Amino acid sequence: MKIQLSPNAKRLLSPLRVLIKPIDSFAEFKYKNGFSVGASIIILILFFLSSIFEYLNTGPGFNNNNPNELNLFIKLASTVFLFILWSVSNYLFCTLMDGKGFFKEVWCASAYALLPYIIMTFVSTAATNVIITEEYTFVVYAQAAGIIWSAVLLLIALKSIHDYSMTQTVISVLLSVLGIAVAIFILLLTFTVYQQVFNIFRTIFNEIMFRL
Repeated sequence: MKIQLSPNAKRLLSPLRVLIKPIDSFAEFKYKNGFSVGASIIILILFFLSSIFEYLNTGPGFNNNNPNELNLFIKLASTVFLFILWSVSNYLFCTLMDGKGFFKEVWCASAYALLPYIIMTFVSTAATNVIITEEYTFVVYAQAAGIIWSAVLLLIALKSIHDYSMTQTVISVLLSVLGIAVAIFILLLTFTVYQQVFNIFRTIFNEIMFRL
């Protein structure tokens, strides 16, 4: 019995194609407007959840994390916020480098490329609960495979949507990472200055209240 999927369901499941035929899939998504923002948001949520799942559910013999010390803000910043910075940075730099990708395409393609990493994170984390210490090497290999697979998919995606050579793609990635580093530095600097100014005004206010 053949299951008939609605057009919306097919669109949401379309990112799974990149795991098998990344070159053809990204090219098709680019030229047939096939990227799904809804699917990318689901993937981004899974990216966030995989980080929490890994923190809390890594096997007892391999987990040094304290569940009571889980900081959701830090997890959100290291996944969702970092992804947003990446998308903005890559889009801006590639616009300056005559890249042909739109922001929606950068966003969706980058999210699609995260799929292998997310899948391997869930699988390897679950595996740590059923393996012995001597078998942990296989988990490390699985995690590395997920990272490498996602990195390859990202390069293929950016090359396709920006119509770049591989050299231009690598340069754009390096510039995007530099852009992220600069953005984080500016944000931290702004936060530090704000905190110092706030402390000054608080000290002045306390002093005035004390004298009154």
